[in-house]
Amino acid sequence: MPRLGGLNGLSYPTLDFINLYLVKRVVRVSLETVKIVENLPPLNDMN
Repeated sequence: MPRLGGLNGLSYPTLDFINLYLVKRVVRVSLETVKIVENLPPLNDMN
């Protein structure tokens, strides 16, 4: 496996796994945030 010198010898598959995990996490958090925002009543209804 090719190794990257600057990243403490982490192999590419490991980096891909970490990146994929972070992307999935960010996407999940974003979707949950959108869901929460959509469930909030419009601001003009709160007055």
